[in-house]
Amino acid sequence: MHYIRLLRPPTVERTRGENVLKIAITITTDLSDAFLTPDVPVDLAIIGASQGHAPVPVNLTPSRIPRWQAGMRALKFDVPFPSKPAIKTIQIRPANRNITALTTADIYPGSSDQGLILPVYADILPSGDTKLRVCFRSLRLPQPDGSSAVNTLQVEEEMGESMARHIWDGGLTTVSFVAHLCLSPGNGNNQTLPMLSSILKQDGPLNVIELGCGVGILGVGFARALSLSPFARKRENNILMTDLPDAEVRARANIARCVAQYGLSSDGKSAAPGVDFEDLDWNDGKEGIFGAQVQAKPWDLVVLSDCTYNDLLPVLVQTLSALHRTSSERGTNTKIMLATKPRHSAERSFFDLMQADGWRIAEQTVVPLPVLRSDDQTVEVYMFSKN
Repeated sequence: MHYIRLLRPPTVERTRGENVLKIAITITTDLSDAFLTPDVPVDLAIIGASQGHAPVPVNLTPSRIPRWQAGMRALKFDVPFPSKPAIKTIQIRPANRNITALTTADIYPGSSDQGLILPVYADILPSGDTKLRVCFRSLRLPQPDGSSAVNTLQVEEEMGESMARHIWDGGLTTVSFVAHLCLSPGNGNNQTLPMLSSILKQDGPLNVIELGCGVGILGVGFARALSLSPFARKRENNILMTDLPDAEVRARANIARCVAQYGLSSDGKSAAPGVDFEDLDWNDGKEGIFGAQVQAKPWDLVVLSDCTYNDLLPVLVQTLSALHRTSSERGTNTKIMLATKPRHSAERSFFDLMQADGWRIAEQTVVPLPVLRSDDQTVEVYMFSKN
């Protein structure tokens, strides 16, 4: 997967008697370790959304078409910016729909054999205002029960090329997989991961905790899918996202975005999923030292993605076992859902540590990752259980 990234906030300036929108982007991988080098130049479209309850799309590049070519590291360009209609937000995407990830279904189950590029969205700032250095991603979700409503998942991330505070492939692919499982017709009895399907369909309250949530795409994605799922709407669902304190600002921003736009509950007292954040350091977790919210519930499911790339694997495994132990004391046999994009052979030590601590792989699947001009890449999804 490649990602269009804004290098700075897009701003409107007056140039030679006309308003222009000044944009600077790059197109790179999730870790910003490789730029897109297409065989054929990729034309880009800039789509503006007017303000109001029913935004009208406005093509800002009908003639001046920005183009990304092999060898580029950045692309800076100006596009004419109309005074009317008043445009609040822009989308930057490939002009070719076939290589554009606009829906979770484009990613999973997917249909493109060319690879995909994820568009970026940003609010328009006045000239000189560069304080807001966040953008967001938006993907349309499958429509359950034949509904005609357009439901989306939106997640903020920071601008720039740093891999921190960005969406990564593992979380994005897993959210698309979970959305398919919860929302696509006929997938309520999906046999790819029957244990996960059974947990998502259980009759009683469902408590899900995420470790290492980062910007929060996996936790918020779970909450969004469960809020729309026919088999989850009638029960209580609670999602708790956890990470170190420096992740809290962006994670809470994404929780607030979902609460405000999609009617999710920030306190767990409504029919929609309760979703919240709490600090969790694995060095504390391995000792069974948890915050009030972690301690408040037995956890049916622990989810994590893109977490097997650091030197904290032993304390991560011990934290998972501590969560299992505290939930078992309250009659719940916690399961683990791990999503990982294999990047280095050293990551396999996580599985050895899990086995040594009494965990077993109950089921697994491999999801192809659509990447332009690259060897085959995948995201692996595992379900772990423990007696």
